[in-house]
Amino acid sequence: MYALITDQGYAKQPHVVWESMESIDGDCTFFNSKLNEYTIESEPQTPLDEDPEITAKRIQQEKADKEFARQLQNREDEAARQEQRRQESSRPLFSQQNQRNSVRSSKSKKEKCLIM
Repeated sequence: MYALITDQGYAKQPHVVWESMESIDGDCTFFNSKLNEYTIESEPQTPLDEDPEITAKRIQQEKADKEFARQLQNREDEAARQEQRRQESSRPLFSQQNQRNSVRSSKSKKEKCLIM
């Protein structure tokens, strides 16, 4: 069984395409696109070994993403607070209106009712 190599650490190993899944202990065999065995001369590249310019861009993007996420969360929090205030302010009015309506309906029922 073969697995397609998708690990970021092998990004700079263009000839490594497939990995043999014959064992689970970490000793694996790599293959090129034609399924010919391929030996890696050095350890796989890690994200820490990437180009400093790429690293700086990645860090800058992560900061921008984090700031954008914070802004979105602040908007959501403010919208939730406004909704809560709106609901709280409408509850007493609703209760008062119900009380008025019930008083009116009881009066109108009494007015319609004749006691003989």
